[in-house]
Amino acid sequence: NQIEFSQVFFQNIFYFDDECEIRNNVLFSMFLTVANELTTLDESQLMNILQNNPCIPCTPNGQKLKHASQLVDPSIVIHELFDSESGMFPINVFCQRTSVHQVMVGIGLLTSN
Repeated sequence: NQIEFSQVFFQNIFYFDDECEIRNNVLFSMFLTVANELTTLDESQLMNILQNNPCIPCTPNGQKLKHASQLVDPSIVIHELFDSESGMFPINVFCQRTSVHQVMVGIGLLTSN
């Protein structure tokens, strides 16, 4: 089950510190799952897990993970106040997929709204 996997994954996420690409791909898949099937109980539980864990790889290289509420949407005007290397933005692949971007906004990504 996705929820059990997610719980175990987040409890052991530090094991992926040296394998950021694998970790980030798993996280991206979790965001896609939430985006594609948000109507079921499991997906809303998965969204809660994503909201309550640092799970968004951030600039400049995707090695660090942050909570959505710690990051700025790079498409808003105030993004210019931050250096692109400052770690204040999700990595590009998470922003380029509209459905993943919407989930990030839903769990707290700083937007202009």
